[in-house]
Amino acid sequence: PGSGTEEDPWRIYTADDLQGASNRGYYKVMNDIDLSQWIIDNNPEHGWIPIGRNSGDATYIDGDSHTISGLWISTTDNFNGLFSNFSAGQIKNLNVEVASGKSVKGGDYTGVLIGRNANGSIVNCSIKGDVEGTIHVGGVSGYAVATTINNVQYNGQVNTCSENAFVGGLVGQSEGCSISVCRTNSIVSSANSNNNVGGLVGCAIGGLVEKTVANTNVAAIGTNGHVGG
Repeated sequence: PGSGTEEDPWRIYTADDLQGASNRGYYKVMNDIDLSQWIIDNNPEHGWIPIGRNSGDATYIDGDSHTISGLWISTTDNFNGLFSNFSAGQIKNLNVEVASGKSVKGGDYTGVLIGRNANGSIVNCSIKGDVEGTIHVGGVSGYAVATTINNVQYNGQVNTCSENAFVGGLVGQSEGCSISVCRTNSIVSSANSNNNVGGLVGCAIGGLVEKTVANTNVAAIGTNGHVGG
């Protein structure tokens, strides 16, 4: 139900509803959603299918402080997370939890919340669970460009075994982003060379990072890297 406008958003009740939340327009989550049964029924080998792969344009998601739980992914594909790749829009007021004993595992552009986010905002979100990817890997987003990230918390482990990677507790690589009032409680690790590893952001190009705390263990194995808490 709904018409996709800000005044009358499409309303999300189930995991099936959530799978459709990638078109241009406004969406609102109406209750907590456990993805476990949907994964068993639809993709038991590789887990959740990320929303909006190459189609999330001007997509606005209001979680209304509800929790999406039972998330896990195991693939070598790029652009992985609860959401895949948004070119514009907003994700706000949403809590996301990875299934116990599982992780979000993918290729390039992998984060628990979203693989790649551009020209939008991530606001008032709480993310819990482990993530593993290749080049751009973050607890919240693997890569973010021209994005506002405000009042976001991440708890979990972020890891890569690839070379030339960007790995961060919040974002693997940010470009022209405003990151403020955020917190990570995490372990961020890299097991190869030439990597950029940070408790908050692996590499920040321009933009701003302020009023933000990293309670983080940072570990890197290999040469020619840039590593910071």
